[in-house]
Amino acid sequence: AFALPVVDPASGQQLVAIVSSDADPKLRIWPSTPTAAEAFFSVSDSVFFDLGGKRGSSQIRGYGVERPSEADVAAWNRHSSAATRRQWVFDLPAGETVVSQTDYSSGAQSTALVGRVLGDRSVLYKYINPHLTTVATQRSQDGNSNSNGGIGIYFVDRVSGRLLYSAVHADAQVSATRPFLAVQTENRVVYQLWQNTIGNATDNAARGFVTVVAELFESDKPDTRDTSETFSSTDLLLPNVVTAAFAAPEPASALGVTRTGSHITTRDVLFGLRSRKLLALPDQLFDPRRPTRPPTKDEQAEGLAPYAASLPLDSRRVLSHHHQVAGIRHIASAPTHLESTALVAAFGLDLFFTRTSPSGTFDQLAPSFSKVNLVVTTLALVVGCLLGGPMVRRKLTNQAWA
Repeated sequence: AFALPVVDPASGQQLVAIVSSDADPKLRIWPSTPTAAEAFFSVSDSVFFDLGGKRGSSQIRGYGVERPSEADVAAWNRHSSAATRRQWVFDLPAGETVVSQTDYSSGAQSTALVGRVLGDRSVLYKYINPHLTTVATQRSQDGNSNSNGGIGIYFVDRVSGRLLYSAVHADAQVSATRPFLAVQTENRVVYQLWQNTIGNATDNAARGFVTVVAELFESDKPDTRDTSETFSSTDLLLPNVVTAAFAAPEPASALGVTRTGSHITTRDVLFGLRSRKLLALPDQLFDPRRPTRPPTKDEQAEGLAPYAASLPLDSRRVLSHHHQVAGIRHIASAPTHLESTALVAAFGLDLFFTRTSPSGTFDQLAPSFSKVNLVVTTLALVVGCLLGGPMVRRKLTNQAWA
């Protein structure tokens, strides 16, 4: 099941698609009403999904939705379903099986800025693809399924099935206690995995969880972008991908990202830690373009901090404060009516709900703001205008007759 970018006109609820996983999948929608069906099938040509990305599978299949007749839409009920058509098939290399895949809602985010302004005032344009999905695979050595050949990472377009980017972490491992976690936001993918060796070290102290950031741009050259008027997944330019890796502060059991209404506020990356904490780290820390040398003036003007090998564990960034949140498996975020504020829910064994302001409460008055002084000042200005207006007009009239 996945959320659809459509709202039922009658109830105001966001529609949800439910797809069967058989050889000939059928799609149902909820709420299952004629008004909801009419709203969905008006945009169904742009709705795509994939199946097969379950743990252990070696193939991913993409589907589109067939529009039923007008009579079927008008009579739509909870027993109705729509036929689907297979669009593409993505076969993994031999010896690889899926261990994780990001869901449909991960990439469906808007952005307020289509590019990043650099220190010299040029623009590096983001590669924003709402149909991007991240697939992680377990690789075997020499066809031996019991051997560890590392983890494969694939960025795939859900509409066309095209491979946009791939990478291999040769000494990485996935298990029940060392899961692969990933989250997408705008043009950035953040994922965490277990690395048996970090760098050239082979001792136990160098092993641990690594957080990898991949940021996608339309070109590696500033002020260069795709000039086509429309975005089409069937005619895609391959993105320029910039990556960086950081040692994770603590093992995480879930990843998330904050979401706001207009997407102007900077985002925080959320970590559900095994130490029963909910940690929020600022988006700037995950910039893969952070220089490994002292930053230049242009990089300082852009706000790039020097690269650090590990992410900080700042107690001031713990959203759960003194509360212990056990067994966090999922992190969800939703916008509020205030652009500065996002709602965050972490749940698993426990449930924790809070609100956060990644860029500060810039659209709210401070608690110390004196509303009484504001009202008194406004009333004084109004009274001054009412009393001073006739006096000014009288003076101007006398000057005109003088």
